[in-house]
Amino acid sequence: MYLNDDYIPKGTVTMILINTVVFLIMELLGDTKDSLFMASHGALSVQAIESGKQYYLLTAMFLHFGFVHLLNNMFVLFFTGRYLEQEIGPVPFCIIYVFGGLIGNLFSLWNLYHAEGVVVSAGASGAVFAVIGAMFLLVLLRCGRLAQVRRQGMILMVLLSIYQGYTSINVDNAAHIAGLCGGILLGGIYYFSRIYRR
Repeated sequence: MYLNDDYIPKGTVTMILINTVVFLIMELLGDTKDSLFMASHGALSVQAIESGKQYYLLTAMFLHFGFVHLLNNMFVLFFTGRYLEQEIGPVPFCIIYVFGGLIGNLFSLWNLYHAEGVVVSAGASGAVFAVIGAMFLLVLLRCGRLAQVRRQGMILMVLLSIYQGYTSINVDNAAHIAGLCGGILLGGIYYFSRIYRR
């Protein structure tokens, strides 16, 4: 992989800081591992949406169930986001992150409607998978600096990420898959709009 060591991924760092600050605030207010506490402070649930809190689709992507959950997502975000952002810039990166995360949460909500009992979902993984999806597409298209990333390695990373989700407990795979597909879609829009402008 090729990465300019002098490049500062402002969008990636900003998203990591927002997630971290929100986590610290939530820890000060209560227990981030408590589903009821999280559900009343922005985590996604069918009950929240039905009560008119549609903005939870956005807030849920900045909440995490405990420090390990946060650490895992931010670790992956840092090591994938900085590559993608160096290629497309901070503004398109943030757009893919946020809208990819929203797509992930919309499908997560659909999945929650079919779950038994009250289920609460939160985390940046849908947005992180959107970053992976956009990066995956641009690698396949051999775009710019990302041409240095091996296709086989990128495909393997995507497959391993999906596999880990399906073999782990309490993982929102609907958000993962939808976020990945959303990232591929948004990455395609970026790529072909850039070609059109040229």
